[in-house]
Amino acid sequence: LKGDPALFHTVREEVLGRRWTETTSDGSTIERAGEFLFFTLEKGFASDRFNPFSSLDPERHTMTQLCQIILSSLDLNHGAGYGRSYYTARSRQALQLALKHVVESRGRAVTFKNLEEALSSKVAIRDPHARREAFQLLATIQALIEYPQLHTTADLEREHPEHVIHMPRVLERRQVVYFWLPTIQESISVREVGQLALYALLSAAIDRQRAGHDVRQSYLVIDEFQSIASAGFKPILQQARQFGVAAILANQTP
Repeated sequence: LKGDPALFHTVREEVLGRRWTETTSDGSTIERAGEFLFFTLEKGFASDRFNPFSSLDPERHTMTQLCQIILSSLDLNHGAGYGRSYYTARSRQALQLALKHVVESRGRAVTFKNLEEALSSKVAIRDPHARREAFQLLATIQALIEYPQLHTTADLEREHPEHVIHMPRVLERRQVVYFWLPTIQESISVREVGQLALYALLSAAIDRQRAGHDVRQSYLVIDEFQSIASAGFKPILQQARQFGVAAILANQTP
C-alpha cells in the first residue's frame, strides 16, 4: 500500500529462481517452478489482470454469500442499527437482483461492467426507487470500471492464465502475487481493490478446504496496513488461520 521497488524486484527474483518437487494426492511427484504475478492500478505500468469475481465460484456460494463478500469488500456493509442497516439492505437487495440477472443471462460471467449495466437496468431491477437507492453501490462500481486491470474475458483466462490472478490457482500452484497499491493518490480505490483481493483469497482457501483438498499454507503480508484497515477486515483476522492463511501486518499511523 505504498510501493517499494527494492522489495518488489527482490521478491520477483527470489520467486522466479525457486524450484522444488511436489507430491500430488495420488502419490506421484511433479517439478514446480516459482510463479510471480503483479497487479497495480497505476496508469502506464504493466499489470496482470485480476477479476475478483472469477475467484468467487457461483457454484460454491449462494447469492446471499456472494453479496455479503462483495458488500464487505467494498465497505458497503454498514452494520446493524437504525439507518445503517437500511442502507446495507438496500445495497444488498440491488446487488442480489443484479447478480442474479448477470448470472442467468450471461452464463455466470460476472464483471464490474456487467454489474453496472444490471444495476441500471429496468429488467434486472424493476422498482425505480430501488435503483435510485442503490446509488452508492453503483457509484463505487462505476469508479472501478475505469481500471481495465480488473476486467478479464473467458478467452483471456483460458489462453493466458499466466497473466491472470485467480486465487484458487494461486493456492494450488503456490504462486506469489504482489499487489502494488500506493494510497497517496487513490486511497479509496486502493482500499476497495485490496479488500477484494483479501476476500477472494480467503474464499478460495475456504472453498479448497470444503472441497476436501489439502490446506495450502499461505501468507498475507501487508505493509502500511492502516490504509486498508476497516470493519470489513475483522472476519479475515478472526477466521483466516483455520483455513491456512497467516497474516503479517505492518502498521504506522498516529
